[in-house]
Formats: sequence, structure tokens, C-alpha cells
Amino acid sequence: MYEITDTDMVLERLAGPTMLDVPARRPWRVGALDRELGRLHDRLHALPAPE
Repeated sequence: MYEITDTDMVLERLAGPTMLDVPARRPWRVGALDRELGRLHDRLHALPAPE
């Protein structure tokens, strides 16, 4: 993480396809990507909020 303000976080950008790019080329992956996005959101919400 590069910076945190009251309303924003500046993060590192990773190279590679986005979760929106993949279904256009591999539509059969939509279900797996939905589950992965849900897991990522669960992990994010489990982190304690900054003071």
C-alpha cells in the first residue's frame, strides 16, 4: 500500500488481465471468478479498519 487518506487508498497496480477481461475470452470461467471475487471481498472485510 502506498498511501491511505480518510477516504482513499493508493495501491500498487499489478500487470495482467482483469477479472472483466477473462470472461470475454473464457466465458466458462464466470462461476469460478464470481466465487474468487467473493472470497477476496470476505478477506478484505475481515481486515480491521484503520483508526
